[in-house]
Amino acid sequence: MNRDKIFVSFYQESGDKLLAACEIPTGELPDTFAVDTQMHVGGQSFKVIDAKPKEKSDFLKSGKLEIFLEDEETKVALKKKNYSLPTINNKVTPGEKVQNPGDVFFIAESDVRQVEFVSMSFAREINTELLAIGNIYDKQDKEGKFENIHSRKLIESPLETSRLSVDNIQEIFQVQKRYDSVGYNESKRVIANSFAFLTIDSLILWGEIVQDNIAFLNLVRQKNTKDCVCEKMDRFLIENNLYLVDWKNLTIVGENRNSFQSLLTVPQSKNAT
Repeated sequence: MNRDKIFVSFYQESGDKLLAACEIPTGELPDTFAVDTQMHVGGQSFKVIDAKPKEKSDFLKSGKLEIFLEDEETKVALKKKNYSLPTINNKVTPGEKVQNPGDVFFIAESDVRQVEFVSMSFAREINTELLAIGNIYDKQDKEGKFENIHSRKLIESPLETSRLSVDNIQEIFQVQKRYDSVGYNESKRVIANSFAFLTIDSLILWGEIVQDNIAFLNLVRQKNTKDCVCEKMDRFLIENNLYLVDWKNLTIVGENRNSFQSLLTVPQSKNAT
C-alpha cells in the first residue's frame, strides 16, 4: 500500500515514556531498522535502539511505527517539529485486519479518547491532565501549531467505577444507525469488541468492551447535532456520576461544571472551566 506519511511514535529506550508522536513523510524513513540506524530529526542525529515494526513494508501496511531512541537528544530534536494537536492518549488499542468487517465507523488514531466519558472519581486526574494541556497551548504558534504534545496517561480505565451497558446507552439516546465496529482510517484495521452508533439527535457514541464492561466510551459531535439532546445528556451524566471531557478544548461537562450545550458551541480555547 502506498502512503505519503507514517504516524510515528518516539519513545525513550525503556519504552516507558512517549516523547512525541507525529506524521513523517515515508521517504524520510529507512527501508529497515534491522541494522544499526541513525535517525536525523530537527538537524540532530541519534541512535535507534529498536523499532516496531522493523520493515518498511510492514509499517506501510499499518500506517504507524514505534521508534525507541537511545538518548535525551531526541527531546531537543523533536521540539523542532510542529504538532497539529495539543494532546493524545498514551495508549491506543491496536487494530486487527478483518475480512468482511461490515459497516465500520472509521476514525483517526489520534482521535481516540479525545472526547470521552470519565468517572467523576477521577476529578483530580482530569484537572492535572488539563493543566498540562493548557501549558501546551501557551506555546501555540500563529498558525495554530504546537511546539510540543502532551501524552495523557493518568486515567487508564476511565469507566472502572461505572456499570454502563451498550443496551442501556442505546435505549437512553435512541439509535438511528448501528455500526458493526470501529476502525482506523489509515490502516483500515478494526478494533476488536468495539461498537458505534448514531443517535436520533446526530451524536455518534463509540467505544470498546473489555470483559463484558464498557472500557471506553467516546463521543463525536456532528455538524447537525440537535440542541434537544442537551438536557438528555446532562441528565445522563449526573445519573451515572460521569463527566464528559473534551481534552483538546479543555472542557468538562457534568454536574457543577459546564452543560452539554456549551460543548456544542465551544471554540478552540486554552481556558478550562
